[in-house]
Amino acid sequence: MGGVITIIKSRFLLFVLHYKKLLLAALFGGAIIFIQLLYWKTVTGQWVYYSYDDQKLEFLRPHITSVLYSYKKGWLVYTPIMALALLGFVPLYKQQKSIFWAILAFFIANFYLVSCWSVWWYGGSFGQRALIQSYVFLLFPFTAFWVWALQKRVVWLLLMPLLALFVT
Repeated sequence: MGGVITIIKSRFLLFVLHYKKLLLAALFGGAIIFIQLLYWKTVTGQWVYYSYDDQKLEFLRPHITSVLYSYKKGWLVYTPIMALALLGFVPLYKQQKSIFWAILAFFIANFYLVSCWSVWWYGGSFGQRALIQSYVFLLFPFTAFWVWALQKRVVWLLLMPLLALFVT
């Protein structure tokens, strides 16, 4: 318990020593947000404006297969190399159990949220741009897959032509 109190005291001391910098950061952040609010007020007459019309999250109607495989914007259709990241969850579990569950939970939650948007193809772009923020976390299973594949010569030799197709 004494360690927790010491941590709280040290954090409070840091706040007291740097409160001017924190207030300045809050002021700049607020100014940036105010620019958006002022734009909405000028253009629409409202301080906060929802510009997506009838688009919304539909938690009970996710578009999972469309997000994954649709010709329209399917993630694995337009970015097939990410299938290796999905396969990489198996070796990641074996190699790095300490991070496996956190990365898997984030990916599942984020993927489900992305697939619940009513306009699941997310406008005019190639592929599933809404999943790009997941790539930082998917780098871990992707790397785990390649660590595993490099240890298996046959797998590596079979993957090289496939990798050439993915990249081109």
